[in-house]
Amino acid sequence: MAFDAGMVAAITNELNNKISGAKVEKIYQPGNDDIVLVLHYERENYRLFLSANANNPRINLTNVTYENPKAAPMFCMLLRKHLLNARIESVIQYGFERVIEIAFNSHDELGFECKKYIILEIMGKHSNIIFCDQNKKILNAIKIVSNEPDLYNTLLQIEMARNNHG
Repeated sequence: MAFDAGMVAAITNELNNKISGAKVEKIYQPGNDDIVLVLHYERENYRLFLSANANNPRINLTNVTYENPKAAPMFCMLLRKHLLNARIESVIQYGFERVIEIAFNSHDELGFECKKYIILEIMGKHSNIIFCDQNKKILNAIKIVSNEPDLYNTLLQIEMARNNHG
């Protein structure tokens, strides 16, 4: 089944209705391009699967239990630092694109409330999972782009460079 903008609209609508308000209890990275958020909401547990895999990028709720590496990758550790015990505020689609934003109500290092975002780009080999702070400044991505010229990655490269040097 094609994961086109219409499919993304249907999925974001379903997820927004089902998991808005859910608390993030665990975060796993079972594969290089995959993230699993274990959520709890109204006496129900959910597993939200996010994948930036070039062959099968997607977002869905799943009952599958994935085998995880013994040591969590750095991207997973960053998500755990910022998103454990956060609540999902909303799941939205950017325009009619294959880009999904998951907004979280979280807390910063001093305990003040703030928002954090996961942006999932579902675009075949260009798929990515991007983690942003309250200003939508990119903190990290599951696929770090190389320094080789690539029109698609230009915006991400500029943002990553700005965040590291400014």
